[in-house]
Amino acid sequence: MTDVKYSAIFTDIDGTLLNSDHRISEKTLLALRKWTDSGREFVLASSRGISGIEPIIRRYDLDCSVIALGGSVIKDRDGSIIYEKGMYIDTVREVLELSCREKLPVSWSVYSAEKWIANSIHDPRIMNEAAIVEAFPTGDDLSSFLPGEMIGKILFFCEPGSIDSVEMKLKSSYPELSVAKSSNILLEVNPKGITKAGAVKEYCRLKDIALENTIAFGDNYNDLQMLKIVGKPVVMGNAPQEIRGSFDMITLDNDHDGIAAALERITADEITRDSQD
Repeated sequence: MTDVKYSAIFTDIDGTLLNSDHRISEKTLLALRKWTDSGREFVLASSRGISGIEPIIRRYDLDCSVIALGGSVIKDRDGSIIYEKGMYIDTVREVLELSCREKLPVSWSVYSAEKWIANSIHDPRIMNEAAIVEAFPTGDDLSSFLPGEMIGKILFFCEPGSIDSVEMKLKSSYPELSVAKSSNILLEVNPKGITKAGAVKEYCRLKDIALENTIAFGDNYNDLQMLKIVGKPVVMGNAPQEIRGSFDMITLDNDHDGIAAALERITADEITRDSQD
């Protein structure tokens, strides 16, 4: 049993915090409110853009900070941007031109802290994403990005069964970029070094929090590095077997209050330890 007192939670959103209906269960919400009411940090760490995270915060009145776009942006609890890093528009255009030239079976979205540009706002895959995140693209014209503007992420929506070949093509063509799957159809492209893990480290540096005092919840490959660097990594029961086999603490899936169940165990361990001191 560890003697660490945990002071911060970092959690992925889709497949982790949200259930299959894209909602936070009552039990999980109560567990998180108990956590924040005790004065401890709570951070949403997602590949979503900020516009796709804010509806969740408003619906549940969450007291939290945000890591968005896979680690490109950190937004503090007061709404201020405290960290931002990304790609420039020339790099983005080059990647998208390759996807067109190679006829990759994808649709795409490009995100900055404030903008979401899609290849077509009427594309069914884009419309489905908009419905899930309860936000809508700000346009379909890349020229809306200014020359010096930080672009946090390219998101490719792949045809079913094609994601591995698309991933291989992008990785071989752009070794200077980070390419990672966030589902069986979603492929994220970020600059090297832009990861949830990097943003967690930066957040902890800014807030003077020891990494060993942090908990992370995740369910997919883009959560791996974040899970590896925190003091208590917790993998959701719905994660791929390859990920579940790499960590000690596996909780219930996102449809059965996995976060709440894990926090119960962790809190019980803390109480037992405190009673023995």
